[in-house]
Amino acid sequence: FVKIHDAYREMGKQRRYIDYMSELITYADTPGITKKSIATFVANALIMIAKVNASTVRIYDKKEDKLNLIAYSGLSEDWMNKKQMPYKGSLVEVAVEQKSPLKVFDIITSSQYNSPALARKNNLRSALVIPLIYQGELLGSISLYLSHEGNLNLLDDDFISIFSSQACLAMKVAQE
Repeated sequence: FVKIHDAYREMGKQRRYIDYMSELITYADTPGITKKSIATFVANALIMIAKVNASTVRIYDKKEDKLNLIAYSGLSEDWMNKKQMPYKGSLVEVAVEQKSPLKVFDIITSSQYNSPALARKNNLRSALVIPLIYQGELLGSISLYLSHEGNLNLLDDDFISIFSSQACLAMKVAQE
């Protein structure tokens, strides 16, 4: 009975993953869809898929060398005070340099995390920072936040990476 129950649970999870991927692809193929619309879907979907407390999507402005917040979910509105942040010295820069998502187990004490007070206010402790890179070019980032640092190891890193890659592609083809 336990094995059957586990199999059904796994099938349900895989079905949800496929549904979110399908919906993202449908969004990307919608005429006139904007980056902001896709980013909002991605931020909300990742809360549900990854079971994290909060998420943000930022777009990289190469001219200004800044990361601009275009969507967020699970955060207070005062997060908008952090709408723009420098790329240089950021956790996103570290993730880009290592060419993979970056797990930060304690954003409160991380010297490269630039808003520990805001994280504390939103009861956030750890983050997964995912660079969005398309054909070698940085398009932006997705950050997933958790209240407890240990939960970072429970994330489905493989699916999050695949979904983030598809989100990057969808935002690349979307209109401004």
